[in-house]
Amino acid sequence: PRSRAPRCRPALPAAALASEDGGGDLFGADVFGALLEGLEGQTAAGAPTGEMAEWLAGEPLGEEDAKRRLLESTKAIREYGRRKEPLKAVKELQLLLLEEGVAVDCIAATAAVEACVANGRTTLAQRVFDECFAGEGGLEADERAYSALVRGHGMANPPSWSAVSMVVERMRDGGVPVTALTYNTILKACVHHNDTERGLDVIDRMVSAGVRPDGMTAEVVKRK
Repeated sequence: PRSRAPRCRPALPAAALASEDGGGDLFGADVFGALLEGLEGQTAAGAPTGEMAEWLAGEPLGEEDAKRRLLESTKAIREYGRRKEPLKAVKELQLLLLEEGVAVDCIAATAAVEACVANGRTTLAQRVFDECFAGEGGLEADERAYSALVRGHGMANPPSWSAVSMVVERMRDGGVPVTALTYNTILKACVHHNDTERGLDVIDRMVSAGVRPDGMTAEVVKRK
């Protein structure tokens, strides 16, 4: 198909921004409906007109434009995380998922999870992870994605060690190797919460699993 230049997307109204208390499908009809509801030019019947209609009616992005859009959005998601604006990071991912012709990848989804975790929005991070990586047709999560979720649950106050265990178990069930990356993430949480006993248990489990400690493991242990 003929490609079109990436256009400026319509603004997402506050009602469509994900919240930790919100239910429903984070990227489904509720968000799409909120997008339409908050835009000028909507008809009484609810059909999109004006800017939104033009955007939705546009031809799917060509391959090169789609790659460019994905790259730009992933950078934007990370930047929102650094700027302590996790909801805007999730908004960017939501709009990216609505962009016809763009295949959202694990990197973009993980960036959104990391943006939430870095700003203490663990519940939202879990929702983003579940929507992107769970179920049929979902993306395939790698260890970095899982590790981000582990960090969120482990660094929470109070930490949710049961959730950490569930994430690690989910990794194993999904055939994702649990390497020093994940163990180090758990160890950092143990150090953060001054939980020496749990940290020693993590090291024992690491050794029992045949996972070789790396330089980061030694650095984490030194902090204690």
